[in-house]
Amino acid sequence: MTWTGSWPTLEMQTSRRRLEELRKTLDELPAEPPEVGAQLARFLVVRSTGYIEHTFETCVRHFAEAHAHPAVARHVIAGLFKGRNPSPNVLIERTKLLSEDWAKSLETYFDSDDAIVRRELNFMVNRRNQIAHGESESVNRRKALDLADVALEVGNWLTSLIDPR
Repeated sequence: MTWTGSWPTLEMQTSRRRLEELRKTLDELPAEPPEVGAQLARFLVVRSTGYIEHTFETCVRHFAEAHAHPAVARHVIAGLFKGRNPSPNVLIERTKLLSEDWAKSLETYFDSDDAIVRRELNFMVNRRNQIAHGESESVNRRKALDLADVALEVGNWLTSLIDPR
């Protein structure tokens, strides 16, 4: 099998655009009332983390569909979209199942520039979990905007790395 569609897919482009729109909404939101900005900042963190998770799993799905026997692809796809946290170590380990070289590239990416992407992604996943479980709601507007930028960057990187073409 080979990939015949456009890359990234329309679904992936739409997901990215919606995250960018949400980021822009928070960025342009007036400071008053502060509760609205705080709620939107928390939602942006949850959405940013979900974007990375969805992008990774969609890349894997399409790669399997393009390069594996249909029965193997169905098996791979059945294990996707289970709500796994996209922490750097999880993404590296799951990528290693596809390619050791890809995993090494991903690890190098996460650890470049004093491991800023690794730290920010770990922080994002931690905050998402705390927000989702009602344990902590402390994330300010600026940090949420920065984390959305990290999510968009990681999404670009994953889309380039796990390209089904």
